[in-house]
Amino acid sequence: MRPTRLAVAGLATDLEPPTQWQRFPTNSMGKFVRTDSRDQFLISIRRTGSDYGVDYITICFPILKPDLKSAKWERDHKIWPDRAITERGKLDLRGGSQWIRVFVYERPQAHYGSAEHWCSVSFNPSRFVDPGGILLCDVTDLQVIVNKALKLIEEYIPLFPDMGPTDIRVKRLDVASNFYGVDSPTRYLRGLEPVRRPYARTKLLYSDQTLQVGSKSGVVRLYDKHAHTPDLALPGTLRFEVEARRGWLLKNEISSLADVTNETIAKLFFDRAKWFGVEREVMTTRSASEVITFSNLSPTLKNNLLRYVYLKLRGNDPGVDKKTEARYEAIFADFGICPYLEDVADRSITRLDLKSNREVKVA
Repeated sequence: MRPTRLAVAGLATDLEPPTQWQRFPTNSMGKFVRTDSRDQFLISIRRTGSDYGVDYITICFPILKPDLKSAKWERDHKIWPDRAITERGKLDLRGGSQWIRVFVYERPQAHYGSAEHWCSVSFNPSRFVDPGGILLCDVTDLQVIVNKALKLIEEYIPLFPDMGPTDIRVKRLDVASNFYGVDSPTRYLRGLEPVRRPYARTKLLYSDQTLQVGSKSGVVRLYDKHAHTPDLALPGTLRFEVEARRGWLLKNEISSLADVTNETIAKLFFDRAKWFGVEREVMTTRSASEVITFSNLSPTLKNNLLRYVYLKLRGNDPGVDKKTEARYEAIFADFGICPYLEDVADRSITRLDLKSNREVKVA
């Protein structure tokens, strides 16, 4: 174990979590029971969050041998031979509007490095800066918040005294950004749904409130934050969220907590934003046909592209092979446009802007 410690000096020392933490309450079926009222959720923490930052994190690190026989642990006796896990325990801690989920498990040394006992901790760091869950945790505050979370679980987990950021592996990292003042969130959820995204295995649109696209390496979501939390988020608030797991994290050189910097987070976030097409200009098919008609494409390609647009958006088979479809979608990406069907007279062209966190009217 490298003798590096979590650096907390000079970083947001007033981000103090609640002092009273307890087991997260469950009912007879083992399901979580939320007993606190909204007023109790709004504990007195200074709102130091931002409109762009970390929304969720799962970390993993070696620990000393825990006492899983204690009554405070929920035991899981299931054997996981494919993961070389022989035993694990679960513990949920909660204070105010924040909760931390802790897993402890045993692995034979031959299967997983030199340590036999490991701990996995999952929580939302933004709740330490904004109990309402609207603002996000700034990257510069993440290490100090993780350090505070570890201090909260020290009573239950025997940590190595010399553990530092380089010893803490990042297994999941959610980075998000809020958009405000959006006239019609549904316009973007429907409008960006047809975008072709290479290697995407799933694409789901839930009740015109959430658009989710992803694969085993991670998931990207665009959703109406006001529809999800109407008592906290203002109308017209959209959230764009990147849930990165091992594949996307390693691609962007993030393996430990020490690798989570402004540079690596920005690289991850804007790479997935471009892949998702969140900043594309959303327009009606009529406006898109004008863009195509007055472009520099050949007359034959223009006609084929217009036919493709109208057939596809009306649910008909465009009658083209995958190679041709990829070519047409690449043209849309080059133009930065996203045509969709709209049953209203509004022919405005708009897009979401990640720099200003606002909706931009193009035409």
